[in-house]
Amino acid sequence: ADQVVCLPQLPGALTQVGEALGLSLHSSSDWAPTPSDCNVSERLVAMEFLARSNISLLQFVDDVFSLQSTAFGINQSCLADNLFCHWWRHKFAGGAKRQSVICINGSLAADSLNTPVGGELPKLVESMMILGIKVDPELCFQPLLDACVSKYMNQGRTLCTQLRDHLIGLPLQVQELHRRVEPSALFGIVAVASYAGGWATAASRLDTAQYAVLKEVLGIAGVSLGLGGRVRLMHELGVAMRLSTRVAVLIATVRARALSLTPNFDAWKSFAAACSCKGSNWLRDAELITTRLSPVLDFPAYEPALVILRLGGHEASKRAVQCWKRHVLLPAAWAMERVWVQQQVGDWEARHSSPRPVVRSTWTLLKGVLWSRTTWKYFRMWTLARLTNELPLRVLWSRQFSCDSPPCPLCPEKCSLHHVLYRCRAVSYTH
Repeated sequence: ADQVVCLPQLPGALTQVGEALGLSLHSSSDWAPTPSDCNVSERLVAMEFLARSNISLLQFVDDVFSLQSTAFGINQSCLADNLFCHWWRHKFAGGAKRQSVICINGSLAADSLNTPVGGELPKLVESMMILGIKVDPELCFQPLLDACVSKYMNQGRTLCTQLRDHLIGLPLQVQELHRRVEPSALFGIVAVASYAGGWATAASRLDTAQYAVLKEVLGIAGVSLGLGGRVRLMHELGVAMRLSTRVAVLIATVRARALSLTPNFDAWKSFAAACSCKGSNWLRDAELITTRLSPVLDFPAYEPALVILRLGGHEASKRAVQCWKRHVLLPAAWAMERVWVQQQVGDWEARHSSPRPVVRSTWTLLKGVLWSRTTWKYFRMWTLARLTNELPLRVLWSRQFSCDSPPCPLCPEKCSLHHVLYRCRAVSYTH
């Protein structure tokens, strides 16, 4: 059954509870509260008795969630679980995977959970995985952001090391980073739209993690590229968009998908209630993030998408969202990235004088070939020389070398790459 209702066995119990709590009960579905000295907890207990559906169960594959407002409701839910196990000869998981309870924005005493399920009392936890999203009691989503960032960095390092050991070149490594690591590590990241620290803080953490992983890809994790170095590194590796922008596009797309749902979807009622709610919720937070991308038109105002929804048909909602994403959202995201790149390039050119960036056409030639360790070594040397404007001694003597700019052996000046190529008079080139 999708819903389990637990009510007292005696019909007169409803009237007795209502009278005890100051509620004038007219019928089982028509009642109104009257002034009394009852506190909020007692009124919630009354609601547990008088509501039409006392226990709401949500099932996702093999996970069942029960939403309750009091410990009484939780105990009744556990009682319903026991009855289910008795009649259907079923047994829920025990031990570490036994029933758990998380209290959202409130307090709950552990001893108030007094109804065991399968011989074990439900445990009170500080966080719970719901459909792959780590939910905390305050709904600040700090644990979720920490877990996603940590998983992204760990999986990125592991993937790059394994591909390098199998002689896979740099272009394919970057491609697999997008195809394998991001979908796995950032699963459920859309909930970070309601992160308590604000989207700016979450975006900064995501971009910092991406920067660290890209340096791991190139094998220069301990090298600081300075101001503007992030955009130069992204250009060298062929990464066109920041991780925070990709996540913002994903959040905006999920919001558009939620707004395009029809009443025949189970989640429609929840999103409809969120749209009419005046308080803060995920849809409002996602709307603010969508506004940061500066699309020309929001999804509810984009007429071609609305026409697709009105015409209906197979997967009309998905087609409408893809239409808006392709023609409005992505162009706005790319425009925002171009503005950021121009700012970063200006900062880089103000502090560095290095050779021109590598031409992207050379990546096509190197993409489908195996890279030996020698190829990797010389590619890293040349890339690091362009990025840092220094001789790539870090690659040659990574353990012993610690000086950033050693003295030139031919003149008293510091031996940087720019010095060797343009300034050192003791060096001559034959064309």
